[in-house]
Amino acid sequence: MLIADVDVLEFGLRRWERDGLVRYYHGWWDKYLKPEQKAEYMAKYGRPLDPFRSGIGVYFDSIGRLHIDNCPDPELYAFLERMMNRWYGYAYLQYVSESTELLKIDALLAGCIKDLKPGFYQIRYDGLVVNLDEKQLARVRRNGVVGYDSRNKRYMIKSTQPRLDEILEAIVKDNNARIQRWIEKKRGNFLYEDLRLRSV
Repeated sequence: MLIADVDVLEFGLRRWERDGLVRYYHGWWDKYLKPEQKAEYMAKYGRPLDPFRSGIGVYFDSIGRLHIDNCPDPELYAFLERMMNRWYGYAYLQYVSESTELLKIDALLAGCIKDLKPGFYQIRYDGLVVNLDEKQLARVRRNGVVGYDSRNKRYMIKSTQPRLDEILEAIVKDNNARIQRWIEKKRGNFLYEDLRLRSV
């Protein structure tokens, strides 16, 4: 079950509140469906597959749990769950890139990467180890993000590799004071190569 970050939901969805009940509705989930999926649902259940007419509700609650209510079709339920996971991944990256101070992953990992053999790399920090091939490391460099959310005073990390996320979490925790000084010094003019972290 997907549990989303509420700040990301506030960023990507409209908040609905009544009598203390808070929900973040994803009201355009039907856009993910092909015409044949809609036609099949209509034939099977006798009503159109439309967010406002089918009775299906797709929303996140106040702590970020995903809910898919009144969906009688198990295949459609599983499909919507997959689509919400994809949507959230995209929304998370958008939030980090637009609402945080971005840190370059290469700068954070400087001194922690070594070549294992051609096309394979090992990243080691403070007893944590992850091995990545060339394609995985390229994906991290292309799609991975680390941002500092100054409003909530926390780091948001999504490297595309869960085990590497643990290493990045340890690095930013150990180097928080230095990173904060760097953010203040370089705010609005990021020179990533100036970020010098303890290498292990």
